Amino acid sequence: MDATIAELIVLAVIAVTLVILVSASISDWKDREVSDTHWAVLGAVGAVGFTACCIIWNGLKWEYICLLFGTLMILADILMDSDRYLVLFYILMAVLFIVPLYELHGASDPYFAAWLSIPISYIIFAGMYMFGVIQGGADTKCLICLAISFPVYPQAFSLPFLIGVGNEPVVDIFTFAISALFFGVIIVMFVTVYYLITNIKRGTKGKNMAIGRRMSVSEARTSHVWPMEDIVDGKLERCDIPEEPEEVYDRLDQAGVTEIWVTPMIPFIIPITVVVMILIFIGNPLYLI
Repeated sequence: MDATIAELIVLAVIAVTLVILVSASISDWKDREVSDTHWAVLGAVGAVGFTACCIIWNGLKWEYICLLFGTLMILADILMDSDRYLVLFYILMAVLFIVPLYELHGASDPYFAAWLSIPISYIIFAGMYMFGVIQGGADTKCLICLAISFPVYPQAFSLPFLIGVGNEPVVDIFTFAISALFFGVIIVMFVTVYYLITNIKRGTKGKNMAIGRRMSVSEARTSHVWPMEDIVDGKLERCDIPEEPEEVYDRLDQAGVTEIWVTPMIPFIIPITVVVMILIFIGNPLYLI
């Protein structure tokens, strides 16, 4: 009976996750922006759902409750912009993870690795965002919320249908969220192939031909693209993705530049959503390794 209740909880979290991701994908496609409400709901439902399952599977423990509050603090951190009492906030968050994780490790708790994966994933994805590996803030929040929702691979009734969950260390390394990022990047790589082939057919050559295309400055202003060139010391130079593309276009207009290389603002939430559906319903191909 308890196992069935746990599976129903997992199924409910899966359903909420898919609804949130589809809604976020639509918003990302239309506006290239996603409301934080999506991640607030996904993270909260996922955290509470996983905690409830741990209690059903292994009994009520104070460590699980502390870890739940630590996880909710991670969620608050990625959603709130305030820097007030930030040091105290992180100290409390660290205590809420370190103390119970130490106790769970000492007791050889079966869900120690799953709980540990939440703060580790948070640090990894936040670090990738800080260093520009992940460009979108919404993408980062999405991945962190997936790590919160599925620290244990989601299995409910017959899900996943084709590929069973593998054994350590593959499962511990390729967690659900890490796998979503991995396959999401692979999907995006097909965009690179598309641009490369298109530019070759058009006879357009350049260092950026695998990641972008030529476009007029006027068209770029109204398109979902990033400028890849800017005016630096009076010369047209390649540039990183700018925080204020309008300022770049203004400088290009003032310099009389009419056409530049641009790269698409890829709505990364969409490939993540596709991958999550594959991971949930089919299974993780990496577990075949």
